[in-house]
Amino acid sequence: MSSFVQEQGALFFIKKELAEFLKNFISLEKEEIIHLLEQPRQSEHGHLALPLFSLAKTKKLPPQKIAQDFSAKINQKLPGFLKSCSSLTGFVNFQFQEDYLQKYLENLISKTPLACWTNNQTEHWLMDFASPNVAKHMNIGHLRATVLGQALVNITRAFGVKITSLNHLGDWGSQFGKLLWAYKKWGKEYDFKTKAFESLVALYVRFHKTAESDENNLQSARELFQKLEGGDEELKKLWERFVQLSLKNYDKYFKILNIKHDLILGESFYISFLENLKHRLKEKNLLEKSEGAEVVFLEKEHPPCLIFKRDGASTYSARDLTSLIYRFEELKADKNIYITGSDQALHFRQLFQVAGKINPHWKDKNLYLSFGMYRFKGEGKMSSRQGQAVYLKDVLEEAIARVEKIITERNPDLKDKKEIAREVGIGALIFNDLMNDRVKDVDFEWSKVLDFEGRSGPFVQYSLVRARSLLRKVDEKIKKQFSLPFEQEEEQILAWRLICFEEAVFQSFKKFKPHILARYLLDLAKEFNRFYTGQKVVGHKRELDLALLTYITSLTLDRGLEILNVPRPKAM
Repeated sequence: MSSFVQEQGALFFIKKELAEFLKNFISLEKEEIIHLLEQPRQSEHGHLALPLFSLAKTKKLPPQKIAQDFSAKINQKLPGFLKSCSSLTGFVNFQFQEDYLQKYLENLISKTPLACWTNNQTEHWLMDFASPNVAKHMNIGHLRATVLGQALVNITRAFGVKITSLNHLGDWGSQFGKLLWAYKKWGKEYDFKTKAFESLVALYVRFHKTAESDENNLQSARELFQKLEGGDEELKKLWERFVQLSLKNYDKYFKILNIKHDLILGESFYISFLENLKHRLKEKNLLEKSEGAEVVFLEKEHPPCLIFKRDGASTYSARDLTSLIYRFEELKADKNIYITGSDQALHFRQLFQVAGKINPHWKDKNLYLSFGMYRFKGEGKMSSRQGQAVYLKDVLEEAIARVEKIITERNPDLKDKKEIAREVGIGALIFNDLMNDRVKDVDFEWSKVLDFEGRSGPFVQYSLVRARSLLRKVDEKIKKQFSLPFEQEEEQILAWRLICFEEAVFQSFKKFKPHILARYLLDLAKEFNRFYTGQKVVGHKRELDLALLTYITSLTLDRGLEILNVPRPKAM
């Protein structure tokens, strides 16, 4: 995260105010106190807690004793915004007054949309995500890169950072020699009029089944790719056709998932820059011969980075380097971010090291955000070479079909059932991905993905639908101020959860981990359902106060799902 983006939001300002008061009673600076303040795991312990274990060594006292003494001092001069202060096993716990929290909630909705800030900085970030390979089906593994990328772009924009989203299309490389060879040999056997993209994929799979037993085919494919790189017109036209067929196929799924790239620049875009790359590397004495190929040697813990093969053909690393240079020198990126699988870690370590040797100023401006894999029972990592991948198309269609069946059983008279099934099904897949820490593998289970009453996207979507439905039943216009203190525990817990929304967005941004926001929404939906089922809002003597709490909940759920790029259905 860039240092110019400072923590913001209701919870942060509450921490600042509390720290300003506490610094008078303890040998810690205000910033240290803000950093130490945390939320207790159990709501009955208060809203915020200050751990004092770090003072045990200097004060030569047990943390429990320090906390007791500190709590006693505070209780003698308890400020108006604090309801209570108590000590517990080395922590000092704080509970805030209801009217104090209500003012923050009222301020929260005075500016819409929620969690949307501006800043005066001019940094330009670039985020590379999705990036499917031409002539290959997008599989469920692509879902991770795609939905993570869009969510992180949305989160970054919420903080007013200028960011360009890029689809670095895999439209160049040795695989095109293989595809061209297969097309020339078997192309007439396939239906390129009505099933063009499917035919491309079939040719790719067929080549690899054959290549395993015939090295001559691989050599012929290498020679075709060399001719393509050399500018052969016939091969270039075929290649262009393959690219356009693939883009048309991918665009369908990007549209379904509401993915929007600002730029689409395939690997082929950078071919004309390869000679310049070679010149720059030689000029800095970085490019060296190794077993006939040209490489850049790196630190001892890393193998050399292969730039040009023995036959002179460019490598993936060479094209990635030209792309990286273009991003800094032409697109004027201040931060260059890649979102790819964890199996690419070595590649990006090599890439960033070579880039740092070319220009030391780029050394700390690149960021690789890795993610784990999808895993199914009995399946390992997916492969498109053997045609064994779990295709994204099939998963999307299955999700929609399953949701439509669930909706038919739960609400058979629902209008626009198919459109709602699409929104819920797609939303379920996106949310299921984002609720998992991106660095961990995702164990995919349909029963959990589509659980309308569990920790899932449909549960959050339904909570939003329920909140909106309740608000439509309120006769009077919803006011923007509370008139009475909260009475029930469910109200107090829900109010505090709402105050923490902007903090969840900030932490997702700071750590580049959307699961923090997704899990916050799950907890908010859970607390709202406790509040909703615990008392009747419509007709209550405090109806308008409870309706205002519901209104803020609906705004928060709506904005949270919007940031995560999850559809918000009108009914379910």
